[in-house]
Amino acid sequence: GLTIISIDKTTGLPQLWHLSYPAGQTTRITNDSNWYTGASFTANGETMLATRNAGGKYSIWIGDAGDLNGLRKTTAEGFSLRWTPDGKLLYAHGGDGKYDLWMMRDDGTERQRLTNDQSQNGWPVVTADRRYIVFSSRRGGSRQMWRMDSDGRNPKSLTSEPSECYAPQITADGQWVVYST
Repeated sequence: GLTIISIDKTTGLPQLWHLSYPAGQTTRITNDSNWYTGASFTANGETMLATRNAGGKYSIWIGDAGDLNGLRKTTAEGFSLRWTPDGKLLYAHGGDGKYDLWMMRDDGTERQRLTNDQSQNGWPVVTADRRYIVFSSRRGGSRQMWRMDSDGRNPKSLTSEPSECYAPQITADGQWVVYST
């Protein structure tokens, strides 16, 4: 099935839902006064990562995909979450409209800042070979696609069109970046 974010008709808040496949039945996962902006699963589908906004602060929650009501909060705040192929977390963190990309272990330890340009960096995704991170950034004015080494070095612009680019995905062979604009 799919884990989706859908607006609760009563509260107007985005909540997490499970959409079964192939039956198409929906089961609500969260039911609270917070709003959710993202969910991601490990490659084996056993662990889920979710972003929850509570009072203007984004927090990172992790839990067993078989027990999504048992999510636990990590020690980090962030959003725009992605798992890396080796089980670490990529995320955006910052304030005042400026966000940098960070990486950490799933228990919140070994945090590493990957960007430090005080721009709006987000939507990170790692290539399968773990060599590069592709992400969206406003460092040139409009939101463009960028690539950097997995340790944050050697950033390189991939796009230059004047439209806003976001939400990259990398093809399985690592040869193409697909994104929204």
